[in-house]
Amino acid sequence: MSEDSRAGLTTEIPMTFRRRAGKAVIVLPSGERAIERREALIDNTMVKLIARGHRWHRKLFDGTHASIEDLAKSENISPSFVSRTLRLAYLSPALVEA
Repeated sequence: MSEDSRAGLTTEIPMTFRRRAGKAVIVLPSGERAIERREALIDNTMVKLIARGHRWHRKLFDGTHASIEDLAKSENISPSFVSRTLRLAYLSPALVEA
């Protein structure tokens, strides 16, 4: 809707702003977003963790390190972190691809 006034031209666009995942998005009266969502970006931190899990898994099974504790000492990190990261080596290939 537009109307002329002495101050100038005024245009009203029916929309609202909503917070979705911490970001403001424009929501049209029909309930859909005004701007389509982009595809998810690659999470580089997760990619590095998965690669580290596979590398550590290989080191344990080829005999480079005898245990998780030995591997943790060589990497200067806690055995708990090594143990949690090693679980990523067992993720489904379809999940890793996604």
